[in-house]
Amino acid sequence: MPKPRLPRRPISWLPVLLIGAPFLVRLLTWLELRGDPFFRLLVVDARTYHDTAVQMANGTYRMDGPFWQPPFYPFLLSLVYRVAGPNPEAMRLLQCLLGGCTCWLAFRLADRLGGRRAAWISWAAAALCAPLLFFDLQLLGASVATFLLLLSTDRVAAWAPGHNDRAFLAGGLALGIACITVATCLVAIPVLVGWAARRLRRDDAGIGIALYFLAAAMVPVVTVTAINLGASGQPVVVSWNGGLNFWIGNNPDYDRTVAIRPGRAWKALTAEAGRAGAHSESAASGWFFRRSLRWIGGHPGAWLALMVRKAGLFLRGDEIARNQEIYPFRGGSLLLRALLWIRGLAFPSGILLPLGLAGMATLLFRRRFGLGETSPAEPAGIEPSRGIGERGSGARRAAAGSPAGSGRRDVVGFGAGSGAADLALLVGAYAFAVILFFPASRYRLPVLPFFLVFAGAGMVVWFDAARRGRFGALRMPLVVLTIFLLLSNLGLPAMASSFQSDTYSDMGTLYLDQKNWDEAIRWYGRALDLDPQNAEAAHNTGAALIRLQRPTEAEPFLHRVLAAWPGDLMALLNLGNVYLMKGEPYRAGRYYLQVYKADPEFPDAERNFELARQAAAKLEAERMARDPGPFLDALERLYRAEPENEFLRERLRALLAAAGDTGRAARLFGS
Repeated sequence: MPKPRLPRRPISWLPVLLIGAPFLVRLLTWLELRGDPFFRLLVVDARTYHDTAVQMANGTYRMDGPFWQPPFYPFLLSLVYRVAGPNPEAMRLLQCLLGGCTCWLAFRLADRLGGRRAAWISWAAAALCAPLLFFDLQLLGASVATFLLLLSTDRVAAWAPGHNDRAFLAGGLALGIACITVATCLVAIPVLVGWAARRLRRDDAGIGIALYFLAAAMVPVVTVTAINLGASGQPVVVSWNGGLNFWIGNNPDYDRTVAIRPGRAWKALTAEAGRAGAHSESAASGWFFRRSLRWIGGHPGAWLALMVRKAGLFLRGDEIARNQEIYPFRGGSLLLRALLWIRGLAFPSGILLPLGLAGMATLLFRRRFGLGETSPAEPAGIEPSRGIGERGSGARRAAAGSPAGSGRRDVVGFGAGSGAADLALLVGAYAFAVILFFPASRYRLPVLPFFLVFAGAGMVVWFDAARRGRFGALRMPLVVLTIFLLLSNLGLPAMASSFQSDTYSDMGTLYLDQKNWDEAIRWYGRALDLDPQNAEAAHNTGAALIRLQRPTEAEPFLHRVLAAWPGDLMALLNLGNVYLMKGEPYRAGRYYLQVYKADPEFPDAERNFELARQAAAKLEAERMARDPGPFLDALERLYRAEPENEFLRERLRALLAAAGDTGRAARLFGS
C-alpha cells in the first residue's frame, strides 16, 4: 500500500517580493550607469580592493606585512573573480542581490519592532533609499558590511531560548565577518552580546548560548589577527590603518587631513611615523594614535568642539563623499535623479535620519510622551516571524506556550521595551565610532537601515495616535522631528553637478596606464582647470608630454610640482628627462644628481645620471677641441645663473683645471 503523501507547505511569494523588488531597482540603476566612464572608474579604495582581489584570485598575492585594510571584502571579491573573471560588474550584481536581502532584513526587524505596517514602510524606504542603492553598486565594503550587521541583529532579535540556536550562532559569525569587512562593526559585538545576555539573564543556558555567540563573532577577528601575526610578527587585530585614520579625524587641522587623497600629500603624511622612528606597521599605527591622544589631552576643549562638529556632519542630510563623489552620478540615472537631491531639504537622508531619530525617541519614551506602553501596531498574542516576515499560526502560538488573547507579544525581548533600547544603543555606539574617526556617507551606511526601521515603527505609532484623536501626545515627537530636520538640513552645501579635480585626474591616470597619452592629457587638463595646484595632474601631464616628445611643453608642469614639493624624486627625474631631450645635459645632470644622491636605488636614477654625464662629455670634447673660450664663458654664465647646480660645478671645475685657467677657477669656486 503506497504511503500517503504529506501535504506540501505552500510556497510564499513574499520573500520574492521583499528581495526581488529592491534587486530590480538596483539592477535598473546599474543598467543606467554602466555606460558612464566614471562609474567604471575604480578610484582609491575600490582600485586597491580590485588589484588585491585579482592577485588573490590568480594566486600571486603575497603579504609583506599586516593587512592595511580589513581583508574580507577583497577576499570575497577574489572568490567572485575566480568564478566570473576579474570583472567588477559581477561583484556589483552580487551586491545588488545582497542589497535586496538588506531590505528584507529591514522588513523583518521593523515587523518585530512595530508590526506589519511598520515593516512595509521601512522596507519601501530601504528599497528606494539612494545611499543604500548607490553603495550597492560600488566596489566598496560598506554594502556587504551593512548586510552582515543587519543579518546579525536579525538573528539576535529572532532568537528564542531552545529554538534556532544554530541560526543565532550564524548571526555571531556574520557579525565577526562584518568586523573584518568594516572594522567599525567591532563596537556592535558587546552591544549584541549584552542584548542577548540581558534578555536571558535568568536562564543559565541562555547565558551560555550568548557566550557562544561572542565566540562565534570573535572567530573571524582572531583568525585575521593570527594571519597578521604570522605574516609580520605584529599583533595587529584587524588592520593597521586605524591609527592613521584616527589622526586624520582628531588633529588641529582636521579640514586639511580629511581631504588628503593618495598621492604626494598622502605619502608625506604616512612617512611622518617613519621619520619619528616607527618603522613597523603596528608601530606606525600606535604612533599616530598616541599623537592624537596627546593633542586631545592638551586641547580637550578644541577636541570636544571638533567632536560636536563631526556629530553634526554625521547627522547632516547630504551625502558626504569619501574618495568618490555621489551626486554627479545623477546625470546618468533617472532613478538617482528622482531619489537623490538637495532642494532646501536633502533627500533622502535629510528626511529619513530625522524620522528615524524621532521614531527612536517615540519608542524609548512612549509613556513620557503619553503614547502608552504596548504597541498599537499589532493585536495581542502575535508570535515573532519565523519565516521572511510570516506570521506564526495559532497552533504554533499554543505550542510555544502563548495562548491567543493572552495580552502580550511573543516577540521575545523585542518590541517597544528592551529591544528598542538595545537597538538604539547599537545605533548610538556605531554612530559614536564613526564620529570618533571622521563621518562620510559610506561610513554611516551600515546603520542607515536601523534609522529606517525606527522611522517605520515610529510613524505607525504616530498614525495610530492621530487616528484615535490623541494629537496632544504627538507634540513631543513633532518637536524632536522638527529639531532634527533643522539640524540635518540647515547650511547644506550646494549639490555638486560635476566631479572634483581629483576624479578627473584619476580618469587621466586610467588612460596614462593604457599609454593613451593624448587622452590622459585631456583629462588632466580638466583636473587642472578645477584645481591648478593638483600636483598629481600636473606631474602626470608632464610625464605624458615627455612620452609624446614634447619636452618644452612638459617643463612648466614639472616646475609647478617642484614649487609645491621641492624634493619630489619623480618630478626631479622627469625634469632631468626634459632637459636631456632638449640637449641641455648640464641642467639634466643637475636634477638626475639630486635624485641619485637622495636615493641611489630610485628607478632609472643611476642610468639617467650616466646618460647626462656621457652627453656632457661628448659636448665638452667637441667644443673644447674647437673653441674652448666661448664654451667656458657660456658654462660660467650658466653656473652663475644656477650656483646650486652641483653637476655643472664639478664639470666646469674639471674643465678649468684641464685648461689651466686657475684664475677663473679661483674666482668661481674660491681656493
